[in-house]
Amino acid sequence: MYGFVLESIVDCVHEQWGEEVWMELVGEMGFDTVGFSIHTVYEESMIPLIAQTLSKMLQITEDDIMFQFGGHFMTFVSSYGYDQITKVLGRRICDFINSLDNLHDYISNLYKDIKPPSFYVETEDDKGLTFHYNTPRKYFGYIHYVRGLVHTAAIMHYNLHDSVVEVVKQEMLGEVMHGIIRIKFQNGSVGKQGAWMPALAKLRSVTPVSVNSDVVLNSFPFSIIFGENMEVITCGAGVVKTFPTLVGKKVTDFFVLTKPIGMPLSWTFVSINNKFTQMKNRPVNVLVEMTSTVVQILGPEHPPPHKQRDDSISLKLRGTSAFLESWNAVIFMCTPVFDNMDVMKDVGLYISDLSFQDSLQMLLMAGPQQSAELKIALNMEQGKTAKMEETLEELEKENRKTDALLFSMIPREIAERLKKGEGAVNLAEMFPDVTVLFSDIVGFTNICTRITPMEVVCILNTIYTVFDVLSERYAVFKVETIGDGYMAVSGAPVRTKEHAQRISDMALEMQAGIRHVKNPADGELIRIRIAIGIHSGGVVAGVVGRKMIRYCLFGDTVNTASRMESTGKGGEIHISTTVRDQLVQTE
Repeated sequence: MYGFVLESIVDCVHEQWGEEVWMELVGEMGFDTVGFSIHTVYEESMIPLIAQTLSKMLQITEDDIMFQFGGHFMTFVSSYGYDQITKVLGRRICDFINSLDNLHDYISNLYKDIKPPSFYVETEDDKGLTFHYNTPRKYFGYIHYVRGLVHTAAIMHYNLHDSVVEVVKQEMLGEVMHGIIRIKFQNGSVGKQGAWMPALAKLRSVTPVSVNSDVVLNSFPFSIIFGENMEVITCGAGVVKTFPTLVGKKVTDFFVLTKPIGMPLSWTFVSINNKFTQMKNRPVNVLVEMTSTVVQILGPEHPPPHKQRDDSISLKLRGTSAFLESWNAVIFMCTPVFDNMDVMKDVGLYISDLSFQDSLQMLLMAGPQQSAELKIALNMEQGKTAKMEETLEELEKENRKTDALLFSMIPREIAERLKKGEGAVNLAEMFPDVTVLFSDIVGFTNICTRITPMEVVCILNTIYTVFDVLSERYAVFKVETIGDGYMAVSGAPVRTKEHAQRISDMALEMQAGIRHVKNPADGELIRIRIAIGIHSGGVVAGVVGRKMIRYCLFGDTVNTASRMESTGKGGEIHISTTVRDQLVQTE
């Protein structure tokens, strides 16, 4: 799967659910980067995993998520100029769907490793149309991706705002996933002639023209005509030069149908298109591709064809089909497809074998130069993309460091609101039920006189590291440290009914943990005692100032908790009656 499709998904998540959801998804899935290189091929499992993870996060079905992805892809490609192609694919939605294979064929020039699906319309009536979707990918969510894509295209290019796209059937046919999709809309074009049709009908009635079959086959040297029994009636000179024994044999002995994907080369498939052709009174613009399954026979003896080896060169014929009513036969009007001129030579064909009106002549001769220029341009773009990815990755790392530092100073919830531009006054809140803790080291001044200033810093760092670990364990917010004093709160900024219980449990472990603090100079245990005071009540909390911003608490609850600590004893926890009552209620 190319990064181009994955980038459209990133853009969709940002637009539909916000950047925060995408960042959460990146963390959940363990991605190394937040974006993708559009020309890089990624694992096929990426999109199914993204859809499954997002479904669990948002409580939305995978089908609905894939529908959103597909719909957004149509708008996303506009930023790359592909809407200039999609809006002229067909005069109507029916033609648009039948031309999607041609579009994928065009895109494959830029994306060589693409695994294109195939589409073709089976029926069309005054209430809509039904089309088939085949893909080598085995995740059924892609059917809903196509559903979203077609729905958006119907609105964007054909103003079918009331259209409804439904999945009629989905199944696995061997290695191919097959889906049948119905588009419901008021289809006023069925049976309606275009403005040019009366003039064309009159012209043909006045000047009827009959064309000899030799003229047609010389004009289209790679055409094949076969009947209902699949036997080849006749074919163009280009086909005869490659397969001299083809006429009179079954076309299925020489070729398989490779487009549309997963469809057998059979009269059943052909007859579906015949009925469609007769109903519409015009040729079907479905891309058809046949690939040879036998080794080319060029010798004069023409022995029976034998099955092709895996490493043999295949002849690919690509074009469209038409029903010849007078012959009760079908003509495949094709053009050979070559990746390069070496392949052309390997199958025994030359440019002179192609018809003069076939644009393939010009493409083959101009191809090497254009291919080289395209490769240079592509390499330059990939280089720029890779450099941009490195820059974005470094920027993302720095952003994560900045966020980590910010979240260590103020609560994440408050920081996110500040980043969105909210003012400090708007962030102030009243919390009626919180529990505040103060702690202080008893006799800290005397301890400082016996050790160096650097050792004082080391001891405080050791003590506060223990307290910080405990605050994370009990989901308590550390407000600040002043000298040897430590202040924490539970119930703000995240409200909880268990605020008194959490602070009390943390206080007990603080007293236990302080007994194991060692002197960093000699590794000996230091006899340190702390006094802890706790009180519950209401506070006002918010961010104040513009420099060295902190999340601060205000109110009598803070003052009372501080007095509980200052009137307490070392090695003990002094709680107010309010805290006691809170603890009794939570038991």
